[in-house]
Amino acid sequence: MYLLSLTGEQESRALQSERTVMCRKIALLPIILMLVAPAGCSDDDPAAPAPPREEVRLAIYSYEFLAGSRGIHTDPATFWIEYPGGAARLPDVDLVNGTMGTTVEFDRATAGTRAFFDKLINGVDETTVSNVEFIVGGTMFRTLLESDLIDGGVSGTLSPDLDGTTVKKAVVHVDSVWYESPGEDPNRDGDWTDFHYYFRLEFIGYL
Repeated sequence: MYLLSLTGEQESRALQSERTVMCRKIALLPIILMLVAPAGCSDDDPAAPAPPREEVRLAIYSYEFLAGSRGIHTDPATFWIEYPGGAARLPDVDLVNGTMGTTVEFDRATAGTRAFFDKLINGVDETTVSNVEFIVGGTMFRTLLESDLIDGGVSGTLSPDLDGTTVKKAVVHVDSVWYESPGEDPNRDGDWTDFHYYFRLEFIGYL
């Protein structure tokens, strides 16, 4: 049996060569991992699902109606908003005495709202009519251009309507409804009711 004896210089060269081989193996390791990694691991994978869009408040408008009527009344009134002609309108919302904090939502699946939303995003500054009708008789209404109703939207950049956005739903927040009898009683005979309505119309969707 022969024993191979290395001098100090030869041993040093052998160790250096071994280290070089190991460094090459380590340097190749990331390349190998990249080759075997699944496609879904890439941040730029076109097949990865897009993150869901976030719903935002596009615009909001506040209403306050004050009125009075002869008689002692407790029946609810009705609010709705429409475009002239009534073909494009949101459904009725009952304004019941004593109501606070009620919310009613309408989306495109709600009957009659699709035409309303389509007008709201067509880029034309059209007229809207907001109505409050009393069962005891009479209707108060407010006529507004869309640019006044939207007023730039929450972002302040939307004009003249919600053109360029996707309107998902309209939300009516009924914040306060109260009747008071005889209220101011202008005829001084006790036969009178004052009405007060405060509510907000909000549009939700995507910028």
